[in-house]
Amino acid sequence: MTDPDPIGALFVESFNLDLAALHSAARVALPSSGNHPDMLELQDDEGIFSASCLPMHRLK
Repeated sequence: MTDPDPIGALFVESFNLDLAALHSAARVALPSSGNHPDMLELQDDEGIFSASCLPMHRLK
């Protein structure tokens, strides 16, 4: 198991704040499986994973 990515967590938090400002029920999350660290899961308002993934640009 890998350690959580603090930059990824900040990116997710910022992205979700932007979605909330748009009154969107959607949210993003780091992948629960950990198999694709450069991707984000798109979730509905109940936290259920949607079929879409968004590429996440690494800030290194």
